[in-house]
Amino acid sequence: MSIDELKSQIPGFARDVRLNLSSLVSDESLDKQTRYGLFLACAVATRNPHVISAFEALAAQTLTPAALAAA
Repeated sequence: MSIDELKSQIPGFARDVRLNLSSLVSDESLDKQTRYGLFLACAVATRNPHVISAFEALAAQTLTPAALAAA
């Protein structure tokens, strides 16, 4: 599942969550390795398989294998 697909599943009453997710994905205040590692670590902390899957796919495109395993 892509991040856009994940965002589309966030219900209307949680619009702020959807907007925050969009902002975080495009935020460049941290370097890419740190940002995507944080995304994946937070996704794992949710214990939601859909969230984890979406962020694993996103992180795998950016993180080194070592950073991916660490996250």
